Amino acid sequence: MSSDNTVDRQEAMVEALTSLLSDALLSNDNELIDKHGFQVNIVDGLVYGLVRIANALKWLGLGDAATPFGAIEALCVEMKESSERIAGGLHDIAEAIRDK
Repeated sequence: MSSDNTVDRQEAMVEALTSLLSDALLSNDNELIDKHGFQVNIVDGLVYGLVRIANALKWLGLGDAATPFGAIEALCVEMKESSERIAGGLHDIAEAIRDK
């Protein structure tokens, strides 16, 4: 096999792979539209999935609440305050038993 044939075959393979990747990764107006209005290809699918994940994370946290805390910090504050109230109640019970 000559060197020219090898180069020609490699160039043809690169062009074929480039075409296949372009078809898979790039949107165009001729593609199928899914039930959510997104074009069916890898990039659009990834974008759609990431948007859904971002929305789920938003609602898992505090949504659009105006607070300096994130969801984890707000949860920790609530747990700390709740445990302090429980501890206070237990101290009151212990004090009542001791005073009896």
